[in-house]
Amino acid sequence: GDLPADILVADNYTASVKLYSSVIEERKPSTIGFLGDPNYCLSFYDRFKGFLNVAQTYGFLSTYKEHSIISDNNFQDDLWMQDRFKALELPSLLVCANDILAMKALTCLERLNIKVPEDVMVCGYDGTPTISSLYPSLTTIIAPSEEMGIMAAEILSHKIKNPQLPNMIITMNSKIKK
Repeated sequence: GDLPADILVADNYTASVKLYSSVIEERKPSTIGFLGDPNYCLSFYDRFKGFLNVAQTYGFLSTYKEHSIISDNNFQDDLWMQDRFKALELPSLLVCANDILAMKALTCLERLNIKVPEDVMVCGYDGTPTISSLYPSLTTIIAPSEEMGIMAAEILSHKIKNPQLPNMIITMNSKIKK
């Protein structure tokens, strides 16, 4: 049903399509894969839908699964992830549901002596400042967190003054960081 509240979200679907398309156009990977659980939360699901759109557009839809780690595992166990990478036909482009998973992927790939980005290019999502400082070359999406905080405060103030207004869904754009 309807949620009796205003909703403010980043446009994960459109941003993911833009990011993955631009990386594929620039790098021309021969294979692509996804790392994450699309059902973990709505943002992961939207990012995965964007990934599937791009996979279809660029002819990877029939092969992405053999290069992906799509699981409802919580991805906390680095050895579990490392074992999945060992058993996987590694993609030349690995799209991760967020920057934390990208960082874990980078760590596992490094332990397996896989060169990033020469052997596998890794994309994250969220523009997490700590991870961006540790991995400055990580291609990611920067969510408009500060702008969303300001917008949320403005919406709340407006709703307090005008409680009769209908609820809104506001979607904000994100930026690509290469």
